[in-house]
Amino acid sequence: MSWSASTPDAIAKDSDFDAGIAGTVQQHPDGVTAAYNEQLAAAIEAAKTLAAAVGRPDDHVHLHLSGHANPEHAPYEGWSDETITITVSMRPAPRQAAKTRKRR
Repeated sequence: MSWSASTPDAIAKDSDFDAGIAGTVQQHPDGVTAAYNEQLAAAIEAAKTLAAAVGRPDDHVHLHLSGHANPEHAPYEGWSDETITITVSMRPAPRQAAKTRKRR
């Protein structure tokens, strides 16, 4: 089952990432819910770690998580292998946007 989840807007690095994620599931066959939930939880935890290495401490981040989960994490005939992709993009904090350096 392919899945994706993202923050609708940039969020503070110290915010509750779980609450900021809006998930969208493209397919939902029997037996895949547990694998999807495990993948999404792992991706959110990894995104928290990655966010600390992006931008300044007060900056915000936009998260995009996607993947593919199979029932019981096993190969599933006709389906892709499992994968998780995590993108963490820095966005200047609203009050910091005016202080953004300009390139020379």
